[in-house]
Amino acid sequence: MGVLMEERIYELKENGNYIKWRTDAIDGNKNPCGTLINYISKTSKTIVIPQGVTKIEPYCFSLVEKEGEFEYEPSLVDEIFIPQSVVEIEDGAFGCVDVKIKVDDKNKHFCVRSNVLLDKDNSRAIAYSDVKNCFRCIVPDGVRKICSECFSGAFVDVELPESVNEICQDAFSEHMGTLLIPQSEIKIHSKTFGDLKKKKKEIKQRQRRQLALNFYAPLIGTTIKTPKNSTAHKFAKKNKIQCVLVSGK
Repeated sequence: MGVLMEERIYELKENGNYIKWRTDAIDGNKNPCGTLINYISKTSKTIVIPQGVTKIEPYCFSLVEKEGEFEYEPSLVDEIFIPQSVVEIEDGAFGCVDVKIKVDDKNKHFCVRSNVLLDKDNSRAIAYSDVKNCFRCIVPDGVRKICSECFSGAFVDVELPESVNEICQDAFSEHMGTLLIPQSEIKIHSKTFGDLKKKKKEIKQRQRRQLALNFYAPLIGTTIKTPKNSTAHKFAKKNKIQCVLVSGK
């Protein structure tokens, strides 16, 4: 890594790629290392994160800061490889991208199981590893937290284990499919499925414009499956989300 100094931010633009990172290594300008802020690829379908990167920041592969504002940058990427050196991945790191995620077998901190990127201690479900022709995802038992953007935009039926006690903001934003929440008590963020108030307002506006066509649209693409009177059932009723009652365990 070299002699340490004050952290600096570096950028690299070449061959249709934009890479931005922050490091305190004196030779940190030579190759991406330290904290990966952005990696946007316009030409390659596979991103291999460089060995030497230790941390991945939120929306690393989709949002770029320009003049103080964050803008979405479309990408061709459908596969991301995480090297041995990565020790920290922030919630929402894979937000706004649908990709297959692979992890170096020598990485001691992260792994992919049941198509979900997890901490090695199994505590966090960080991101869904999108696999073609996969329509069902059973989150491994022991996971306690479904991180922000984990299943955002995914077209898959998801089953949570009893061990989950928290579902974070935007974890299922723009998700399409069913979501089984078997436990009676669980913490669900008010924006787990995105900004529902904003969505309700948009639907009402569209209904007014298309009244003659009997316009109808569900609030979200997710149907919650959960026991009667559970936290998830009450959340669904309060927010008028489609819900199917199932037997509690």
